Amino acid sequence: MKSNYSFFEKYLHRATLDSKILNNLLFDLEKIFFLKNESFENNCFIFGLARSGTTTALNCVYGTNEYASSVYKDMPFVLSSNLWSKLKIRKKIKTKKRFHDDGIFIDLESPEAFEEIFWKFIKNNNYIDNDKLNTHDVNNHEINEFQKFIDLICIKNNKNKYISKNNNNLLRFNSLSKIYSKSKFIFLFRDPINQSFSSLNLHKKTFNKQKNDGFILKYMNGLGHHEFGLDFKPINVINFSYNKDDLMDVNFWIKYWISVHEYIIKLKLNKNVYFLSYENFCKDPNLLIKKILNISNSDINFNISNNNKNLKIQNDVFIEAKNLYHNILSKSL
Repeated sequence: MKSNYSFFEKYLHRATLDSKILNNLLFDLEKIFFLKNESFENNCFIFGLARSGTTTALNCVYGTNEYASSVYKDMPFVLSSNLWSKLKIRKKIKTKKRFHDDGIFIDLESPEAFEEIFWKFIKNNNYIDNDKLNTHDVNNHEINEFQKFIDLICIKNNKNKYISKNNNNLLRFNSLSKIYSKSKFIFLFRDPINQSFSSLNLHKKTFNKQKNDGFILKYMNGLGHHEFGLDFKPINVINFSYNKDDLMDVNFWIKYWISVHEYIIKLKLNKNVYFLSYENFCKDPNLLIKKILNISNSDINFNISNNNKNLKIQNDVFIEAKNLYHNILSKSL
């Protein structure tokens, strides 16, 4: 499968996403022309491992029309979305399935996880190793610039709250949850067996797509998305070790699920952090919309499909994952 981007679009994405100098210039211009003397701190941060339902939660929250977010038409100039929007040269596209082929449809107005572009830019990629993504703190300069990034997105969308869906915020969770004490942090978690099968399936799809089209690999790397495919990099919260060959085995994904969730459950969590089960969320979106975010206008329903193949799961891994899942479930809404 080849990407649908034209030669010019591919060049534009590569030139923008890979250039520190250009992003510096564009972000500086964005701040000069559009930043105002107001700051938006009552935000919502959604995160979790990939395939835990974070995109579904993002779409649900964004659909209330109370939160601002980066959207597809901001690409590739995510750091200068106000400037980019003034050009008005983006062509309209029909609603289509997103790259993940997971039943979620998108268009240019759809929200998406483009925030990691900012962190790659401000951190100069220094948390990204050849084989892993490392946890890190956020210093005062970085958080000040991040707040400006949030403010500019809110200004562009004429909103006073920002919705972040960024699974990589696990890497800097300790810093963000303390600094944004007025915001809500929602950790999505999903049944480890269902999630691991879903992860394995998407890894295989992404691997093949990137193998057939080098632009897809460069595009995903430019976004800071390393969850699947040829350049998979785990969130390295407890020195998780693996071999590349392991990624084609569902047991690897279950063990990875265990490592990340063991880390999360041991953190000292503030009162603004919520555990939300994907299964419970799909049964009742009001757990998120009304109970956590206090929004009263939601009548959304979701269906969960389970198309797992009968792959062999190690019994000890299965038991450990299920026990941890129920432990977290007991702490959730």
